[in-house]
Amino acid sequence: MTDTPTVKSKKAKIHATLDNQSHNVVGWVIEVFFIVLIVANVLIVILETVQGINLQFSKLFQTIEIVSLGVFTVEYSLRLWCCTAEDRYSAPIKGRILYIITPLALIDLAAILPTYLSLLLLPIGVDFLFLRALRLFRVFRVFKLGHYSDSLATIKRVVAAKSGELFIVAFTAVIVLIVASSAMYYVDVTAQGHTFSSIPEAMWWGVETLTTVGYGDIVPGTAAGKALGAVIAVMGVALFALPAGILGAGFLEEFNKRREKDKPVSQSLFKCTSIADEIKKAAELRDNGIITQLEFEDYKKQLLSSVDSTQYGNLHSERSN
Repeated sequence: MTDTPTVKSKKAKIHATLDNQSHNVVGWVIEVFFIVLIVANVLIVILETVQGINLQFSKLFQTIEIVSLGVFTVEYSLRLWCCTAEDRYSAPIKGRILYIITPLALIDLAAILPTYLSLLLLPIGVDFLFLRALRLFRVFRVFKLGHYSDSLATIKRVVAAKSGELFIVAFTAVIVLIVASSAMYYVDVTAQGHTFSSIPEAMWWGVETLTTVGYGDIVPGTAAGKALGAVIAVMGVALFALPAGILGAGFLEEFNKRREKDKPVSQSLFKCTSIADEIKKAAELRDNGIITQLEFEDYKKQLLSSVDSTQYGNLHSERSN
């Protein structure tokens, strides 16, 4: 069923308001309200684990939980209804299915689903500890800040842009962990069979060593094992420095893009325009016989050398006759 122009307009307005795309007063108020509500919910999930605080403020926590559940349910319903305002989700059924499986939509669903499940399962006598664990999943509401935080959106873009490199590093880390754990097992199994009883047991030592944590609960006992442990520890420092470098480069690229995007008018465009004007003036002087063709070419070459030829290659096609 195709929406009428009035319905489309309403969907577009609600969509823009929820994401504060219009940057008006209503959008800012809704954004601040949701941020405060999300932070309050996360704090409640944390404080509920403190027995004294939970007993004293349990009714207040329950009230805030009910209100939050209603608000987040309405928000999720509105987002699901008006998502077709975006071209990529314009199909009434297929578009909404595609929207539901997006990361932020899944987070929105995870923010309300645990509470609904606990309310449904409680009357049928489901184990209390399971329900308590289920309700702890409400802490995922903190990720709803991705709707309202440019910082989280920036992290998402950087990780997405560098996902290939990060996957290679993670894959390499797994290989190094397997090799290091296997080597330590075969080196120390004879001397410390109770400590390194198997390769999976040795993997716990491998994780401690590669991440340079070193709890000290499992340590090599032979000289060969200690030498191998030292080498693996150094490898761990180098290995886990790679993701930091990759993400650092990604953030630098993202900040440069934002800096270029935030310029009111591109300074390089001014430069490009002024150089084009200079070339045109020089061409007029050449056409009027005031300067020679050779002088014109030399002058144009000097102007073009001051800009990036790959970015302003169109200047090379300026008047040449």
